Amino acid sequence: MTVGIIGGGNFGSAVSKIVGQNIIDEGICKKVNHEQVLMWVFEELIEGERLTDIINQRHENVKYLKGIALPHNIVASPSLAEVAGADLLVFVLPEQFLPRTLAEMKPHIRPGTKAISLIKGLVTDAAGAPALISGLIERELGLGEGGCAVMMGANLAGEIAAGQLCEATIGCKDIETGELFKALFHCSNFRVEVRQDVAGIELCGCLKNVIALGAGFCDGVGAGENTKAALIRRGLLEMRAFCRMFYGDGIEEGTFLESCGVADLVVTCYGGRNRRCGQHFAQQVLEEYETDSDFDTVAPVAETPLTRKGATVVPRRDIDKGSELASAEAKCSAHWAVLEEQLLGGQRLAGLPAARAVQVVLDRAQAVDKFPIMSTVYKIAFESRDPRDIIESIKL
Repeated sequence: MTVGIIGGGNFGSAVSKIVGQNIIDEGICKKVNHEQVLMWVFEELIEGERLTDIINQRHENVKYLKGIALPHNIVASPSLAEVAGADLLVFVLPEQFLPRTLAEMKPHIRPGTKAISLIKGLVTDAAGAPALISGLIERELGLGEGGCAVMMGANLAGEIAAGQLCEATIGCKDIETGELFKALFHCSNFRVEVRQDVAGIELCGCLKNVIALGAGFCDGVGAGENTKAALIRRGLLEMRAFCRMFYGDGIEEGTFLESCGVADLVVTCYGGRNRRCGQHFAQQVLEEYETDSDFDTVAPVAETPLTRKGATVVPRRDIDKGSELASAEAKCSAHWAVLEEQLLGGQRLAGLPAARAVQVVLDRAQAVDKFPIMSTVYKIAFESRDPRDIIESIKL
């Protein structure tokens, strides 16, 4: 049985360290009888050298996980076709790259392949209803219902790589398959529990990033810790309500008390990249509000990560017309792209596509008013709403 990791960014590289070491350590994962672990890495040139060559020669991902040694059995490959032939596939890549990745992998999938998704996002169907990423993987790769498990939890990549104690929750309809994946990840410093609530676990992994953007907005406008705690508590209630609205009784109440639930929400709202970038975004937009009381023009601002490379802040106006709304969204998206480049080295925030997908779903269900925090996060992030509105959303 062979293992392939789809994604060699920050989180993918951190996960590869656990998987690779578990396979090396005799008795940890006996069903995996092939020591080499292939990791698909999008090829890039780093000072004239191919990133895959650097990883394979130096056993370090110098761009996305610098300073952390990877096990010798992790082999980076730029070929999706090569990695797709593994018996166990671990998906760890940004949600927006998944459709084309699956299309390229499909001809190379072997019968009996099992997958697990660590992707924290949400997709929608043609009618705007929520759809699970694990389900998308199952359908596109022909894995059958239950062929793709999920794993979510309070596990920041840097702390995983440093060997600090972390927890995670695997969601898998088939307990035996869930235990197989547990054997792949579980070790002394990475503790894994298995539950059958795939939808609840996966949705928690997505929705917590939306709430974390809100936590960043709170920090950016100078709200205190009590206010932020209130946002986290109310945010968890919105996450629970969203899960139950669209997946009903299939959602297990205990899921929200697992690592994938409250623990992941807390760590992301204090230590995650969505919180960090949300804070920078809110600080800059708030400065613009305070220096232009009429909000009729775009005023110049001091250089920050948000305003480098020619980015501008759009002060809030009465955004009722479709063209003005589209313009505001385009400009906000450009601001986020600058933050991703300056603060994250070009990596993508999972909270932004998640916030957009959630808003589409809520609009379709005519339920926006029932989720004030998540809908306000979207409006601040993409419609140039005053970031102080996040505090008002907690009161609703």
